[in-house]
Amino acid sequence: SYPSDFSTLTSQNSYDLSDFDSYISSYISNKLWSLPSLALVVTTNSLDRKGFISLSSSPSPVKHSKRTRSQATARETEILNISQALIRHLNKSCKIFQTVSSGVVVTSDENQSYEIEIGNAMGVLFFPKFPSNIFGIYPFEIKYNTKISDSMSRSDLHHLLGRVPDDIPIRCVIFFFTGRQSHSVDCIKKLLEYYSTDVVIIGGVVDKIRYNDRENQQKSLVYNTCGLALTGDRKHLNIKQILLRSHLGTREAVKEKLKQLKSIENNECLSFGIQVSCVARGEEFYNGEKNVECSEFRSLFPKIPLIGIFGNGEIGHDYLLNDTEASEKERTS
Repeated sequence: SYPSDFSTLTSQNSYDLSDFDSYISSYISNKLWSLPSLALVVTTNSLDRKGFISLSSSPSPVKHSKRTRSQATARETEILNISQALIRHLNKSCKIFQTVSSGVVVTSDENQSYEIEIGNAMGVLFFPKFPSNIFGIYPFEIKYNTKISDSMSRSDLHHLLGRVPDDIPIRCVIFFFTGRQSHSVDCIKKLLEYYSTDVVIIGGVVDKIRYNDRENQQKSLVYNTCGLALTGDRKHLNIKQILLRSHLGTREAVKEKLKQLKSIENNECLSFGIQVSCVARGEEFYNGEKNVECSEFRSLFPKIPLIGIFGNGEIGHDYLLNDTEASEKERTS
């Protein structure tokens, strides 16, 4: 997460590129145990607009008599967006998937999670490279004019969702939308048709989506549905999801609901959590109390990094099944 100290999160922070460079290079050197294959970046609108300021090290140009001091200074200053600032520190094969929204959920170096609804902040979740049957991650883009036919095959669906191999089951799909789009609904229906209840679906409406596959130019995906398809067999990938409905409006109620996830803590591979919250479920929803949902997650899972967004619309459902037998029972009940 950046900045590293959220106790001083104010609009007056400089956000000099040199400060970010120093922090992120140290983090990558000290924290990452393998080359990342994808960086999931969540950014607040204010930081996305601001970017990082780079002061040029080149010599000052000879001043023209008609050039003002402000014009001369502007030529020595460069603004880098989030992806441009981050990409210089990553291996050439690491893709960057960025969402921009009004608020984000991030986890600091001190293993504390924060819900940042106002201010300049970003969080990055680095995914390592694994075989698809253990843990695969497939970024995808569904163009706004895509037609999802009733006869679409499972193979075609896999191809649409990031070219997932036909013989690898999809376990989770994370959707990001920049608006409510009919083709997204059709895609979700088709996903549930082939996987019934045996898939986790989560998503949220954000303001911007950017994707850099490190092969083509970075694209700002304004009208399209994008996301990540996660794969892995049940021996290696354990996924659960809970939905906080509108009537769960106290810290105690949130904690009781989150306890339904607790049974997977014994899984040695448990590695991260994703939170998608409505913009209306922030500090005001809890009568001025900050970080309610993320701090309750932190109390149950003190070592697990958490990342997320505040969306203008969300999708999700309770998914607490542990094995194939339970899944089959749920499917036929």
